[in-house]
Amino acid sequence: MILFQNGNPYKNYLKYFHLNVRKGELFNEIISEFLSDRFCSSHILEPIYKHNFSSFYTNANDLITQKIWAKKMGLPKSSKLSDILKFQIEESRCDVFYNLDPITYNNNFISKLPSNVKRKIAWCGVPCNYSLFNHYDFVVCNFPSILEDMSAHGLRCNYFSPSYDSNIQNLNTSAERKIDLIFTGSITRNHTNRLSIIYEILPLCNYFNISINLEISNFIKIANTIFVNNFFPSKYKLGYQLEKNLMPPLYGLELYKILSNSKIVINCSIDMPGKSRGNIRCFEALNCGALLYADEGIYPEGFVSGNNFLQFKKFSINEVKRVIENYDSLKHISIAGNNMLKEKFSKSKQWLDFMRFV
Repeated sequence: MILFQNGNPYKNYLKYFHLNVRKGELFNEIISEFLSDRFCSSHILEPIYKHNFSSFYTNANDLITQKIWAKKMGLPKSSKLSDILKFQIEESRCDVFYNLDPITYNNNFISKLPSNVKRKIAWCGVPCNYSLFNHYDFVVCNFPSILEDMSAHGLRCNYFSPSYDSNIQNLNTSAERKIDLIFTGSITRNHTNRLSIIYEILPLCNYFNISINLEISNFIKIANTIFVNNFFPSKYKLGYQLEKNLMPPLYGLELYKILSNSKIVINCSIDMPGKSRGNIRCFEALNCGALLYADEGIYPEGFVSGNNFLQFKKFSINEVKRVIENYDSLKHISIAGNNMLKEKFSKSKQWLDFMRFV
């Protein structure tokens, strides 16, 4: 079986990658550097990291890298990214196409793939227009409420989970975790719950070492510009106190190094219906040995509140303060979380699960 996996890094990560990580000039060198930076590594399948000759990986939204590949293959300079990806799939002669960007590469793209692609699998972990995915054989994610919704729209679905990554396990060379609490992630119009929690955390910045590293969407940036901010609801406003304490977003190994140096990671899911929880930050926090403190909901099998992570029903600054002050007595929970992830969510198990529905 030949596997082709397409990723979907943030645009801002790609800018960061080409400026700060990438050294290579050839396509294979650049992809190797991307994989070494471990961005969203819990979503990348085991054969890709093993550099298996029966697998191929690319980020179809990475204009720079894709154009380098296209030039080497003699494709016209005017080739669209979708044309380059299609040609890569044809060249790979893959049996399985696993796509982390199905909204961009939807039915219109899938219908044009060659007949040798026997299985087309899409990851979709957000509510959207599911009719875009009808030509995929399966759509997967680890949110049961979304899977139920997709099934109701006639899609064939499977539960599929992110994994543990042993390569980001030991990035903290110090025995002490110097950051008391970290909140890192995206802030978009669909993350107003996150914003409200961050506002509540801010007073603690005066007493503890707290890191707030946010990826701010263009919509939120516009909502906070001086000339138009009065036209947007207050729930989208960052405010002076937050802007004063705001740190740049973190990616790849830089993110994992900070998580590995943090005692507590606060996580709040995207604003969406249903109680399903388990976004990638949950896996990254436990993978890096931090204590996960997350909003209430239904978490993946193995996540047990009070045993290997902590949940909050209604966010309370006093409760967060108590967790920070009592971290030493709660440290065993973070250790249990890390051990659970190793045992139940290994890369090998993820690959076996993928093979079952392929």
